[in-house]
Amino acid sequence: MKKYAMALVALLLLTKSVNLSAQTTTSDNDKVRFGLRITPQPTWFTSNDKNNIPSGSVMGFGFGLNLELKLTSVAYLLTGIGGDFEGGKYKLRNEPGSYNVVYWLDRDNNYVQPALARKKSSIVYALDNRKISTTFLSIPLQLKLLTSEYNGIRYYGLFGGELGIRIAMKSNDHYTETRVYETDSTYVVTGSHFTSTGLNIGEEGSFPVRFGLNAGLGMEYRLGGSTTFFSSVSFFRSFVGVLDNPSPYLYYRSELSGGKETYQFVKSNLRQNAIRISIGLMF
Repeated sequence: MKKYAMALVALLLLTKSVNLSAQTTTSDNDKVRFGLRITPQPTWFTSNDKNNIPSGSVMGFGFGLNLELKLTSVAYLLTGIGGDFEGGKYKLRNEPGSYNVVYWLDRDNNYVQPALARKKSSIVYALDNRKISTTFLSIPLQLKLLTSEYNGIRYYGLFGGELGIRIAMKSNDHYTETRVYETDSTYVVTGSHFTSTGLNIGEEGSFPVRFGLNAGLGMEYRLGGSTTFFSSVSFFRSFVGVLDNPSPYLYYRSELSGGKETYQFVKSNLRQNAIRISIGLMF
């Protein structure tokens, strides 16, 4: 009888040890989670400059890989890598004689410095409004705080930053007119009120690395095991301007003095904003 009792105790101790080991393994597995996301997102510009007036949003899109590192039972560090396609529209103040924004392009639609433009038989474009499209490589760094699970659902809040590296920037520009100069002071108007598409304006972009704020709310639904479906809505705002300030190419006034021409270049204070609607799976 004593042998049977000792065997039973040993079996109970072994079972408890296996359970503890399984719990530890499960907990360890939960410490790191991977996931995939897609992110439709309306995006737009804001500005406090009366000469550059935001005039509408565009529908952007994003995708990426999520990585979650467990800090506590309710807190995770959310990071990863992805691509975000954003943009916006803005209109420039247009007052002939006092504020009329122009820039020069060569025959291959490349920017030309104003001081060299006439020597290269370039064309001057009087800009009225434009739509900008950008592509960024994005790396979020956010704190994710989750509630307890209710019927397979957990709710969470997000708050943190986002690092972005600009890959491309293009614009669709609408012009009031185009001019070809015959001499340094006389020109012929060759077109009016038309739009060019797909102009590469990367040279006009600001510093190619940006940092922004991202904050929002979301929910997770457990599908089975550690796999969950998630959705979230967050607000993004960049702390870095979209365009160089001042522009190296766009100017609104030129003056000839002492045989030398000087230019008043456009100052821009456009900031990128977005409402990011993310859906995806965590594993």
